[in-house]
Amino acid sequence: MGQNIKSRDIAVDVAKGIGILLVILGHLKNPLMDFIYAFHMPLFFFVSGMFVKKGLSLGNMVIDKAKRLLIPFALYYFLVVIYKMVKLLAKGTLDLGAFSLNNPDSVFLNVGPIWFLLALFYVFVLWIPISRMPHLVSIAIALMAALLPLSFYDVNPAYLSSALLALPFFVLGNCFHTMGIYTKLKSLDWKNQCTFCFTCLMFLTFTPPHRV
Repeated sequence: MGQNIKSRDIAVDVAKGIGILLVILGHLKNPLMDFIYAFHMPLFFFVSGMFVKKGLSLGNMVIDKAKRLLIPFALYYFLVVIYKMVKLLAKGTLDLGAFSLNNPDSVFLNVGPIWFLLALFYVFVLWIPISRMPHLVSIAIALMAALLPLSFYDVNPAYLSSALLALPFFVLGNCFHTMGIYTKLKSLDWKNQCTFCFTCLMFLTFTPPHRV
């Protein structure tokens, strides 16, 4: 246990903690809400990409991430659907239309922030074939994949478009770590570190995915 604590990167843990706090703050009504929404999800995908395991097969990745991401998503999704049904039943407005996917108020749609787990699962699966390519090629493929949702983003079936938009940030996060940029950044003085972080923040702010 002690060895695991010593081997952890405190800076990354702090970044994750700040990200979680920003998510909470972003869902509260406050003047900074739109600004926070502009970058907090790209930040999460970026950090997730930094420490993705290499060498896993597609099957092993699917099994591993299904346990970590799909099971929590399914449990939360089930509870939300039940809650919506009970709420409509109490109001006396539960009908067949509530179960239609063509209805924007369907009990199966708009399940809240848990969409992130499903989108992240897609990203991990898409990462497997990309990870076997050179860095520049993987970045180019991820950027091209991010262009696809522009034509169907409003539909966003099962949050697949959110995953495609998030894929470049995930890939960039991995390149940031594996190419040694993160190690070099930690060796800089605090002024240069702040300048670099501010530049990255501006990049994340003016690129999707934003509010999903």
